[in-house]
Amino acid sequence: MAARTGVVRALEILRGPDDAINAGTTGSTRFGILWFDCQGTVVTAATDTIDVVLATAIQTQLKNGKTVTARGFAVAKPMTKVSSAGVVAQVTFTLTGTTSATCAPVNVTDWSTAVTIAAADTIIEPLGLFVCWTEA
Repeated sequence: MAARTGVVRALEILRGPDDAINAGTTGSTRFGILWFDCQGTVVTAATDTIDVVLATAIQTQLKNGKTVTARGFAVAKPMTKVSSAGVVAQVTFTLTGTTSATCAPVNVTDWSTAVTIAAADTIIEPLGLFVCWTEA
């Protein structure tokens, strides 16, 4: 089993410090969608995963100098890919981990059949992970 490093494309903030309820502090929970893919790296069905260290990915995108602690994550949007044969397919992921997201690609029809992402596949839309974190 090989762990492929996910390439972060963006962090979309859904709730930030200015949205804090009841005068929340700098330690308030934040929410967002972290967008990433495998950037042309083969991810073999049932053996490979795409991994992202959540705190590092979020801190790199925020660039505010604060320390991020990841609190949880879930699939927000499946990845969309096009094969070299022109077949469009959505790929979702089974998730494990706490501070890192370990993502194993599976078919969106049953969320269990393993799927390969080939090097020749074009990623149209990256995987979106709903993430929550705190900053200090």
